[in-house]
Amino acid sequence: MTSGTLQDPYTGETVTSVSKIQIDHVVPLAEMWRSGAANWDTVRRTEAANDLRNLVAVQGKTNQSKGDQTPDEWMPPNAGYTCAYARIYVGTKAAYTLTTTVAERTALDHALSTCT
Repeated sequence: MTSGTLQDPYTGETVTSVSKIQIDHVVPLAEMWRSGAANWDTVRRTEAANDLRNLVAVQGKTNQSKGDQTPDEWMPPNAGYTCAYARIYVGTKAAYTLTTTVAERTALDHALSTCT
């Protein structure tokens, strides 16, 4: 794609420059590795890395500020998206039987409490 408009779910801002858009792994690949993927074969890791349920188009600067942080360390600045973010995160962790820390769980429980 060479042009278009993105309503960034993480910030709520409109992005009109394609070069400023990145694809985020809601559950970061480094976190997948730490929580179980280190024991997987290449096929399973590739499947998880390319799982569309865990990928979201967002502003590059927001994606970079998130890095490989978990929900106890980073949540989308757009409070209206925290429920959806937590649902994606929990769904991905569950789908791949990845571990979750107490701190992650606390942050996710709080985010899920905002769901209506």
